[in-house]
Amino acid sequence: MNFKDFPILKTERLTLRKLKESDWENISYLRSDKIVNQFVKRPNADTKEKAIDFIKEINLKINKSQIIY
Repeated sequence: MNFKDFPILKTERLTLRKLKESDWENISYLRSDKIVNQFVKRPNADTKEKAIDFIKEINLKINKSQIIY
């Protein structure tokens, strides 16, 4: 499957789309909770740079058809 041209899926209350670098604040918020990260065992994204790096990594893997996120 090729998700390089990631589809935008919309419902009445939800829009699913590929991450953009401008989403960094939301990603940082979601991935910087120490208690949650302790159980999920993932690195945090508590800075703009870390959040953007995460977004770039996810989008690169999507472009290579390695993941759907």
